[in-house]
Amino acid sequence: MLKFRQPNDQGLNIIEFSLLLTILGILTAIAIPSFLNVSKESDAKSYVDAINRAQEAYYEKNGQFATSVSSLVLDISKPPAGYQYTIESSDPFIAVVNIARPQGNR
Repeated sequence: MLKFRQPNDQGLNIIEFSLLLTILGILTAIAIPSFLNVSKESDAKSYVDAINRAQEAYYEKNGQFATSVSSLVLDISKPPAGYQYTIESSDPFIAVVNIARPQGNR
């Protein structure tokens, strides 16, 4: 038969405390990687936004879009890791696509 707590019992016993720690550990193990991936994706989006702004400036100066990231002057010194940043275009006088592709294990 199950023994229920008496109204004057206080605190947790060792089994309840161990179960609580196990549940918190599992939830933490699930949540932390998700938050890290969101942060990396956000950094990559910010870098692509910087590429877009640099493309606008490049177009104003040269009358065409840049065809490589290295030819742009970016306001972010180092690209976020985990992504490959490229510029694709069939005609740099009309339009370009700035892309961030995941690299390796994500």
